[in-house]
Amino acid sequence: IRYACDLGNLIPMELYPVYVKAPPPEVPATGSGWVRHTWEREIVEMGKEEIQEMLASEQESCPMLQTPRVIYGDRDYELVKSAGQESFDLYVEGAPYPFNPATIQRRLHSKFYQKLACPLIWLRVLRQVHQVLVVCPDLSSARAVLPAMQKLWAGCSTPVHLALPPQEGYGGPGDALREEARKVLAAMEAAGCTV
Repeated sequence: IRYACDLGNLIPMELYPVYVKAPPPEVPATGSGWVRHTWEREIVEMGKEEIQEMLASEQESCPMLQTPRVIYGDRDYELVKSAGQESFDLYVEGAPYPFNPATIQRRLHSKFYQKLACPLIWLRVLRQVHQVLVVCPDLSSARAVLPAMQKLWAGCSTPVHLALPPQEGYGGPGDALREEARKVLAAMEAAGCTV
């Protein structure tokens, strides 16, 4: 949250915290009726108290922070549903732990991240934003991420670096990627970005 607030000082944005309270493992997944619904409402209310306490210290210094949404259920399912109902320009969350290739691979292949239609920031430690690196491993990624970054970063003086993988020779798929990067670079500069 603090990182997103810092980011909000660089670019105009509103922050919408989402807190998903998963059912405890000892609670059976079956059941219905008013008892279960009452129990779920109580879990959500407890979650609201938890998140409000955590956000209280940030709200004074972060005017763009909106009221948090607390949802009960499976994290991936609820986030996919939320992202399908609303559009977001950027998604920020704590990095998976441990932050190693196996964990990253597993997390990126979950349903939520596969359906996420905006840039993602995984935050490992809180640092001041001095520059941004946008990795474009292939043409489809570049076409998805770069316009979103252009929209987000328009008018910001914090530099954006575009990273392309090494490309062999000319006349292959690397040419299309380089050409796309050049177009976006020009468009981002025209939008007032430092690229």
